[in-house]
Amino acid sequence: MVSLITYFGVVHSVFYRSKVSLRSLYYLLAAIWIVSFALAVPLSLYQAATNAPGPIECEVRYCGKVVEWITFSFACITLLLTVFLTGFVLISLYWFHYKAMKNGIEVPEVTTRARIRLTWTFFALVIICFIELFPVGMLIGFDRSKQFPN
Repeated sequence: MVSLITYFGVVHSVFYRSKVSLRSLYYLLAAIWIVSFALAVPLSLYQAATNAPGPIECEVRYCGKVVEWITFSFACITLLLTVFLTGFVLISLYWFHYKAMKNGIEVPEVTTRARIRLTWTFFALVIICFIELFPVGMLIGFDRSKQFPN
C-alpha cells in the first residue's frame, strides 16, 4: 500500500495533493486492519482446532488439509499481490523518470530517493516471498496423520 501511495504522490501529484488527506489514509489503514483481522480470526480458530480441544472440533485428516490450503492460498495471494503492485509502481516510477529526462524536465531528488528505496523494498519482498512460500508449498502435501498417529 505504501508503494501505491508513493506512486500517486510522484506520478499523479495533483490528484494526490487534492484528494488524499491524512484522514483518508487513516481510514484506509483502519480498513486494512479490519479486513486482516476478519480473515485471521477464523483461520486461527480452525488451526487451533486441529491442535487442541475446544469449541470447534476438527480432525487433522479432514479439516487440516482445508485449513492448510486456505492459509497457503491467502499467503500466496497477499504476498504476490504485494510484489506485483510494488513491481508495477517501480516500473512506473522508472518510466516516469525516463520520460522526464528524455523531455528535459528536471526530476526532483525526492523522486530519485523514493525510487531507490522502492527498488530495495521490491527485492526484499521477492526474497521474502521465496522464503515464505517455497517451504510451505513443498510441505503442503505432506501427510502428518501417517507420521504422527493419534
